[in-house]
Amino acid sequence: AVGAGFACGGFCIQFGCDWPAFFYASVAAILGFRLRAVLNDLGSNHFMNIAVAAFVSTLLAWVSTFISTLALPGPLHAVLHSDTPWHPLMACALFIVPGVPLINFVSDMLDNYVQVGITRAVNTLLIVVAMSFGIALAIHVCGIDNFVKDLSMTPHHTYFEFAVAAAISAVGFSMIFNIQRRLLWVVALGGIIAVCTRNFVNFELGYGPVIGSFMGSFVVS
Repeated sequence: AVGAGFACGGFCIQFGCDWPAFFYASVAAILGFRLRAVLNDLGSNHFMNIAVAAFVSTLLAWVSTFISTLALPGPLHAVLHSDTPWHPLMACALFIVPGVPLINFVSDMLDNYVQVGITRAVNTLLIVVAMSFGIALAIHVCGIDNFVKDLSMTPHHTYFEFAVAAAISAVGFSMIFNIQRRLLWVVALGGIIAVCTRNFVNFELGYGPVIGSFMGSFVVS
């Protein structure tokens, strides 16, 4: 749960948030991830658990916007104040994104395992729908009107900060898949290579996020 949470915080940095917002996104994701695990252990519906986890994580990220904008005394203000208080809402539920099932779906279809591929595709779609429902419900309940209107996803960090955030995200998400601890440094290095390649192609060469993402995944693979 902690690994997944900090992985979401790392993605929040990639979206342009500052480091206090990184921790707000991480805490919201940790609690949402743990809640989903508890609900799964209780035997409730898998897709409903995803929706509830996404709802709670988004709700907690919304609550953090009030904490991060409070007028606090000096030391607390330096630690808790965020100039990007809304960015955690974009990253707090990313631990649910079904990236691996989506890759497996494409792989099965290319290998002509059509029935299995379609099954994976439907499962992936249901996960996305459940996640989207939970987030949308939280946005509606909280009365958030600037979730997709005013937020800029253009990051302004140094490459060193990108690299640190990428390493955190890569290691955090790899923990979900039970990778051996002795290989975590390899995963961290891979995340740094992928993200820095993507950002270089995207921002420095000006080819945009699609080509940048393709080149990042191509190089690290």
